[in-house]
Amino acid sequence: MKTVWPKNVWIIRGNHEFAYLCGQCGFFSQITEVYGDINIFRGFLKSFSYIPIAALIGQTTLCIHGGLSPSLYSLAQLKNIQKPFDDFGDDDVIDGILWSDPSNDLREFSDSPRGTGFLFGPNATDDFMKSNKLKYLVRGHECVPDGYLVHFGSVITVFGASNYCGMVNNYSAILNFKSDGVYEPRRFPALDYLLRNYTMFVKEKNYISHEPASARNFDPKPKEQLPKLKGKTPRVSVRHHQKFQITPMKKKA
Repeated sequence: MKTVWPKNVWIIRGNHEFAYLCGQCGFFSQITEVYGDINIFRGFLKSFSYIPIAALIGQTTLCIHGGLSPSLYSLAQLKNIQKPFDDFGDDDVIDGILWSDPSNDLREFSDSPRGTGFLFGPNATDDFMKSNKLKYLVRGHECVPDGYLVHFGSVITVFGASNYCGMVNNYSAILNFKSDGVYEPRRFPALDYLLRNYTMFVKEKNYISHEPASARNFDPKPKEQLPKLKGKTPRVSVRHHQKFQITPMKKKA
């Protein structure tokens, strides 16, 4: 999508765009097994290191992957983060942006059971939002059953992958922000979970079109089917992202 609409699609970095999580959750094994070249994986890591970790919509909505930290006070701190950077675990601001989660069980901050980042409550959220003149904080990081979930009235978790890893029959969702700053959530029911080795990739001539699939001009000849992966892809990321079941993760040494 970023390639097709470079001026309309903006990507922000999450905790999985690092070597440690890529190795733990299957991305490294898939790249090396399918393409047989570790340099491709290294190229991905280099690209990841330049991805922004935050985006601002209309000066009132901050988009990040995880959440807040006690060391994050202003948006200027986010702008001053130097890229590229290759790791987490040494900077509370970066760790919070990548790993933190909202919690109704506290008012301020506490250490996260994930092992990295923090839990943050409504008081901590209100202080940050008011001091930075923000209305909403939009984040991902947790699989929620309905695709989106509102915390404290201003923090919105949005999860774009339905039927996550074929193990959670969750909805996916997007937020549509209108010109007046009001957002409208849209939910989508769970799709079938397709494994790469059982999927045929068909080249579509007019891939930029928004017309219904029946009106598009497809090339009926499928591309060569990708090879089957040798082992099962680890699914540890599922329990790391479920809002309704979080398992602590050890912090990288």
